[in-house]
Amino acid sequence: MSATTSDQTAPATTQLDTSTKIPQKEPPPRYAGFIAGVFSGVAKNAVGHPFDSVKVRLQTSEGRFKGPLDCTIKTLKNEGIKGLYKGFTPPLVGWVLMDSVMLGSLHVYRRFVKENMYPDHERMPLFGYCLAGLGSGLTVSFVAAPIETLKARLQVQYDASTRHFTGPIDCLVKLVKHDGLKTIYKVNHELVH
Repeated sequence: MSATTSDQTAPATTQLDTSTKIPQKEPPPRYAGFIAGVFSGVAKNAVGHPFDSVKVRLQTSEGRFKGPLDCTIKTLKNEGIKGLYKGFTPPLVGWVLMDSVMLGSLHVYRRFVKENMYPDHERMPLFGYCLAGLGSGLTVSFVAAPIETLKARLQVQYDASTRHFTGPIDCLVKLVKHDGLKTIYKVNHELVH
């Protein structure tokens, strides 16, 4: 029997049925980004806060520490694990709030830009995503500034001589009482380096 027998046939070709439409997937509900932001904020704070505490202490310590490892060791020795989590509450609440505002508003801005600027496009172009991101970043900055101010003020309380606040609420009340509401939107130049 030869290799080219008549029993061998070319593979069958299939034609696509273009008359049936693929159903469009419903967009996620508007609150989905906010819920994702809650979980993102909790995870970010639980893992990242000790690193942030060391960073802020190094930025504001004026020679108190030789470097990050020295800062971590001295903090653990003098204050225990609690020392690395000082100022934890504002970002816990804040990052949950900030991430939910950021992701939630991003979702809303994307939908708004798509529906109003690119309604005939199947996919929104890059510029549309940039506009939505810009709007989201601007929106979240109004939440982020006060939270970062409270967090940093609490993180640099090393001992009784540097302790000015008993917690985030006390910090907020004292700052606002001293300099008004604008004080929580001021830039701490020591932290901008």
